[in-house]
Amino acid sequence: MKCFISIFAFSVIVVLTNTAFAVDETTWIGGFDAPWSDDSNWSYGEPGDDVGDALYAYVNFGRPVITEANEAVGNTLSIGNDAGSEGTVKMYSGDLFVGGYERIGRHGDGHFEQYDGFHDAGSASYVTMGEDSGTIGTYRMEGGEYRFSTLIVGWEGSGTFDHIAGDIVNSGSISIPSTVGSSLGTGEYNIYGGSIELRSAISIGNAATGQGTLNIFGHSCDITLGLGIIFGQNAHFNAVRGAEIKITNNGIINGYVMNQSTNESNLGGLKNLTVVFDDSMAAAASEFEVAGEDLGEDFSGFCGNFDIDTLVVGDNNNASVKLVDAFNNGNRGGVGGTPEALYVRKIVVKSGSQLDLNGLHLYCLEIDIQGTTLNGNPIRMWAMDIDGNGMVDIYELAVLADNWLDDSCICGDWCEGADFDRNNRVDFVDFALLGKYYNTDGGTVFYSENLDSDPGWTTEGLWAFGVPLGMGGTYIGNPDPTSGYTGDNVYGVNLAGDYLPTSSYRYLTTGSIDCTGKFNVHLYFKRWLNCAEQPYSYHLVNVFDGAFWNNFLWDNSTVRIEDSEWQSIVLDVSEEADNNPDFRIRWAYKASTTGSFSGWNIDDIELKELP
Repeated sequence: MKCFISIFAFSVIVVLTNTAFAVDETTWIGGFDAPWSDDSNWSYGEPGDDVGDALYAYVNFGRPVITEANEAVGNTLSIGNDAGSEGTVKMYSGDLFVGGYERIGRHGDGHFEQYDGFHDAGSASYVTMGEDSGTIGTYRMEGGEYRFSTLIVGWEGSGTFDHIAGDIVNSGSISIPSTVGSSLGTGEYNIYGGSIELRSAISIGNAATGQGTLNIFGHSCDITLGLGIIFGQNAHFNAVRGAEIKITNNGIINGYVMNQSTNESNLGGLKNLTVVFDDSMAAAASEFEVAGEDLGEDFSGFCGNFDIDTLVVGDNNNASVKLVDAFNNGNRGGVGGTPEALYVRKIVVKSGSQLDLNGLHLYCLEIDIQGTTLNGNPIRMWAMDIDGNGMVDIYELAVLADNWLDDSCICGDWCEGADFDRNNRVDFVDFALLGKYYNTDGGTVFYSENLDSDPGWTTEGLWAFGVPLGMGGTYIGNPDPTSGYTGDNVYGVNLAGDYLPTSSYRYLTTGSIDCTGKFNVHLYFKRWLNCAEQPYSYHLVNVFDGAFWNNFLWDNSTVRIEDSEWQSIVLDVSEEADNNPDFRIRWAYKASTTGSFSGWNIDDIELKELP
């Protein structure tokens, strides 16, 4: 029995020794542009094609070339593993599987070039580029597919990923550079073409130290993120106009665009970026961090103010997005101060989707709301009336002609204002806008009541519908008109004379007006009014926002009003009317003493949506 045990033990030792010899490590010795698959190019044979082989493979110099299928490293592939070394791997076709870690520039410099094939590091704990201080890691992708769990572009050293073509598929996350601890690394990801598909997020410059840069240089790059994107304090972002990032979330948890930067110039590419939320209505709304200084309805808000080009809520799926102000992005407000704001050239909310403004201001030039807005509405600004005369006319045409096809329009100039859509170029889009609104104030009438027949509005006191008789105003002011501004009829207070004292307001109230999908709404009507000043009489215009009446939209103040002809009145009711399915208007009067004033007469009521 002792002999049997001794032999068994010896056998085990032999087996373990041979196994250790097979699974420990192998180093590239084959020189430049030699086949990966040739055993003689590795110190202890080619890395295995089975995860169970658990081999470590090091490329400290030379350049192995992958052209065959089923190449694998069971645990760790380290390119530039030793201090002072520099190695490269080229992949032209076939596939490569890495089962543990992938280190491109560990203690030395490392490079990976992929022109085709399938590079699968899907189960690797990390893919790191430039791991130690002073090291360099680069990846050049010109085709094929790449999959990983976590890609870190720059750790303590420098990492650069040049994505020319090809697809990153079903991968986890990308950090540019590492977000761990006080990493001093720098990372840069440049995408010219191809696609990125992540289950999680891209994090840029999100460590306490270290610098991260994302450059989108291609117009047709497809970037789809399962969770979102983080712009950290040390982030840099550049993009060509038309660049797009889509956030899907797969309907599981809320996504995000998080901005912790305090440097607008570092994120100048945001002005060219379209962000699309397409999250299948996740359990909680996706969050978009607003970071711009709230400058009100001033076009300087679109000048390097963390402004973006387009925000789309809902695409192939319904989506829910909430604006938040969680960070103070540089003495603009934020937590504990005046809220920051979002300036976006175009806002789109698709049918079935919703945007919660959360009480924050969103300013835009173009608007397409088919879905729902909550806790506020976007504020549309009109960029076309260059000379401020209230019309788009020959002056605007002349300025556009002078700047035609100028592609150097910049903030503060905008090609003398001719770049109506603020895309840094005067082109056919601007010409089309000019043609659409030429010789108008730019407004589109969506509700009109000319009072040719009685609309059946609610009346109180002496309010009445009909033909005014030209009476009243015997001693003070002027009499009523003898007809409407157009047609015979008006709504007026005592069509046959003056108003009488009343201790409470007497109202004329419209029915419900559906303003869903309408923005920057203004109220237009014709007025013929004679009344005493406050406190002897109160004459008001109120509007209903769906929950409350704004009782002081307009009032006669301490000024006596004596109209002897029809007046054109325009009131901004956007705060109450925009996207409101139950908007209402009412005119009111209250008088404390008898006077010879003929009171209200109104006609031709319109609601316009201004661009």
